Amino acid sequence: MRKGYPFEVFKKIYLYAYRQGLKGYTAFRFNPEAFQGVLVRQEDLAATRYRFVLTIGMVVDVRGDEEVEYDGALHTAAN
Repeated sequence: MRKGYPFEVFKKIYLYAYRQGLKGYTAFRFNPEAFQGVLVRQEDLAATRYRFVLTIGMVVDVRGDEEVEYDGALHTAAN
């Protein structure tokens, strides 16, 4: 699992956004130790549906509180 980008790669992405005239830029760093972000109530997670289209074309529909495996680790669908 990728932990992050080297500084030089991140710098190139940031400069690209700047040159495109973007007024803002957000870098997201996945943190599985943190809770599920905005949807913090268990009932909200259970009521939220996610649809993933896999590279093989298969479509997977899951609730936000369901566990899925990707990058060799288990995560809730909301993460």
